[in-house]
Amino acid sequence: MWASIELVEFPESLEAAYRSVQSDTNAIFAGGTYLIAEKNPSITTLVDINKLLLKTVEIEGGLIRIGAGATLQQLVEYFPVADQSNLGVCARWCCSSKNIRNARTIGGEIGRGRPDSEVLVMLQSLKANLEVIADRTAVINLRDWDGNGIIKTVLIDKSRINSTALQRFALLPSARAFVITAAMRYGNTVSLGIGGDTDRISGRAISIAEFTPEWIDQFSNNVSEHFRDNHLGSRQYKQSVIRTGLERVREEL
Repeated sequence: MWASIELVEFPESLEAAYRSVQSDTNAIFAGGTYLIAEKNPSITTLVDINKLLLKTVEIEGGLIRIGAGATLQQLVEYFPVADQSNLGVCARWCCSSKNIRNARTIGGEIGRGRPDSEVLVMLQSLKANLEVIADRTAVINLRDWDGNGIIKTVLIDKSRINSTALQRFALLPSARAFVITAAMRYGNTVSLGIGGDTDRISGRAISIAEFTPEWIDQFSNNVSEHFRDNHLGSRQYKQSVIRTGLERVREEL
């Protein structure tokens, strides 16, 4: 692990794990790739929940249930490129190393909250729900989750995964994307997610009739306020890239 770690706990339930991590010196440990990369010196206790997490991806009725312990590589294999869901494609893009994908969990990816995670942007577009363990067990829409609690399961309406679109823009294919545009169409409505080199994932659900070039111009301008000028380009440049991404997913849908 790293030098500050003094203890590894193995709680008997996710509820017990949640109570344990109310201490600022304790951290949930599952895949651990983010924790080990950061080696936060204030963390002295790891709360190992590996044996408590569901690690399956399965269809139950009209829902796709993804256990929080399922790895990104499982998503790559369960949702092949040809299946139209884009979840496997997103899992591959958000982590180019297969070895790391075999360790990194979907629960950790969501819990980390990276706005440049293609998986997270797509799940928001899919209006995924989370089964979360906290003071009580609750099902919460991913967009509404405040980060409190331990994710047990990710729930996706099966009928929605076959009409998605993804556009990502990066300096190199293996580099992190600085703009991610994801979309999902259900009926006459489109659910959008914009991520990348930004301080938040921006989402919006609109009707097909509203999804016009004029609306795209306005929305890309608003969303670009959360991006920044840096070595990847100016905010104005990123606004134009966001607009291009929205135009392309509109054509795909």
